[in-house]
Amino acid sequence: MDKNKLSEVLLEAIGIVGSKNDDEEYHPTIGGMLLFGTNPSLFLPHVYVKTAYNEYINYFYGNIPT
Repeated sequence: MDKNKLSEVLLEAIGIVGSKNDDEEYHPTIGGMLLFGTNPSLFLPHVYVKTAYNEYINYFYGNIPT
């Protein structure tokens, strides 16, 4: 198995990319878009990350800061 195919299989196994059929190209999953997307809110405006610590609750929208 070549290196590119191995990478595709690994990304599919952890749910970052998927395909409808074996003969189709891969596309990002929602998880892949949230983790690696440049601007996921364009495609998923209703998605956010909620963190809670004691009585503090924070909501994060848009890109993950780098």
